[in-house]
Amino acid sequence: MYNVHPSEKLIQAFRQKPYQGCCPTQAEFLFIGLDANYAPNVEEQKIFSKIIEYHEDAISFWQKYNLHHPFLLDGYKGDGRKYHKEFSKIRLSCKD
Repeated sequence: MYNVHPSEKLIQAFRQKPYQGCCPTQAEFLFIGLDANYAPNVEEQKIFSKIIEYHEDAISFWQKYNLHHPFLLDGYKGDGRKYHKEFSKIRLSCKD
């Protein structure tokens, strides 16, 4: 069951851009799936600022870190990492 996430910062990020990645109307590819939910304590993760950076501009995030999602950054060990590691096997790059 889904509930409202306790992180006000994350809620605001999704209100500004209710998607992950680039804007769907500008995307060349759309991936629709059951992405991992953010843990209730995600603000306590040392990469939380990177999560917000990703939501503000996912394309710049990908270009800067060469990763499509912050769950792939060193230091993140929570849920969703395996999902995004599998997704990265598609081998898209930010240059595609």
